[in-house]
Amino acid sequence: MNIFRICIFVGMGLMVTSYLQAGENAKKEIKTQTNCPIMKGNKINKKLYVDAKGKRIYVCCKGCIAEVTKNPEKYIKQLEAQGVTVDATPSKAQTNCPIMKGNKINKKLYVDAKGKRIYVCCKGCIAKVTKNPEKYIKQLEAQGVTVDATPSKLCQKCGKVKGSKECCKAENRETCKKCRLLKGSEECQNAAKDNMKNCPLRKKCCK
Repeated sequence: MNIFRICIFVGMGLMVTSYLQAGENAKKEIKTQTNCPIMKGNKINKKLYVDAKGKRIYVCCKGCIAEVTKNPEKYIKQLEAQGVTVDATPSKAQTNCPIMKGNKINKKLYVDAKGKRIYVCCKGCIAKVTKNPEKYIKQLEAQGVTVDATPSKLCQKCGKVKGSKECCKAENRETCKKCRLLKGSEECQNAAKDNMKNCPLRKKCCK
């Protein structure tokens, strides 16, 4: 009986030891970047890096930044092939214009596209971003910028923009008896604010 108990305790001890050893091995497998991918013998400088594809590649000097920037994917793959866990780019809010990169954004000037809001510095940049908004969204995200989502009031029932023609489908929405627009829609609510001279309903618009 004593031998049986001893065997159980020994078995449990071996299991615990194996579990702890596995944990230690897992910790050892996580290898952080210590050397520059260009000047491989040089240690990295944590203040010098290139952010690309959601990753942060550290280098040893400013000269290596230009080299990594040419093909960041190459160096990300190279580091990962060496077993290095490349740091993720810390998320940050947009502060600079994607066109005039040195200029700060104006929160009143932006382009909404693909569910994202891209801020710019001036009205001239709005036209440029509008031509290819996806390009600038990807560009900002590659820099580690968390691009703001386009604010929109969605209908809790159908998920469409509240008050739009698609909201809960026009045929299922009640029509306002005074203005004949969808009841509660923006158009319906704005009718009461219209200038009385231009109001086609002659002061009979919705309240």
